[in-house]
Parts: sequence; C-alpha cells; structure tokens
Amino acid sequence: MLCPGDEDWRFVPLNEPHFIDGWLAAPDGGVQLTLLNGEGDLLQTSAKGVSIAEVYSECLPPGEYFLRASAPSKDVPIGYTFELSTQPCGGCCESGDGCLDPTIAECVCVDDDFCCTVSWDQACVNQAVRFCGARCPL
Repeated sequence: MLCPGDEDWRFVPLNEPHFIDGWLAAPDGGVQLTLLNGEGDLLQTSAKGVSIAEVYSECLPPGEYFLRASAPSKDVPIGYTFELSTQPCGGCCESGDGCLDPTIAECVCVDDDFCCTVSWDQACVNQAVRFCGARCPL
C-alpha cells in the first residue's frame, strides 16, 4: 500500500552497463515512477497520476540507481504492483559479436538460424531490435 505522502524505493546496483526498466500499476490510478542516480539526480520520470507508470532507461553505466514509486495525486492509501528488470547493454547490438542474451538469440535464430550457426550480422541485429526486444544504444 502507498499511503498519501509515502514513497516506495527500490535500490538498483549495476556492476556493468545495463538498461533499467520499471513498471508500477495501481488499479485506482494516481501513481508516478521516477528513476534517479546514486546522487539523487532525476534521470527519468513517468507521467504523474496514472494507473500504469513506466520508465525505460537508456544504457546506464555501472553505479547505484533508485526507482521511486509515489502517489502524489492521492489522498487515500492505494494498492499497487511494482516490477523492476535490468538488461545488459549491447551483447546483441553489434554485428560479429553474437548475442549474449539467450532469450533474444533464440527469438532471432528461430527465424534465421544463420545468426546462430554462421555469423551474427547486421540483419540479425536489426531483427533482434525490431522483433525480439533487444535494446541497443543509439
């Protein structure tokens, strides 16, 4: 439960570059999700007062990060679901390197086994991004 004025914090330590994805849902609405670095600098925030709040970071360097859940527009306690995931940067984003994420590699190779049996080329990278959820730095 989030009570008026309360916040729920999640600590996210990264030992290597990763994306951070956060998801917050409250059936009654009124929630907001914020991503901050270890110094407390705002990196990203969701819309304020929504039923589903999401943040998807860019590729972040190693360090300490925090996700903050809040209900700034509510004056009564609300129930919520809070999910967090991280994904390594790169790994599937460069031709020639192969793909280090087994879920993405399997998704690509089901349609194009060349990517996993011969070479991970730019076509494999493109497919990983377009159809399999790979998030690659721009």
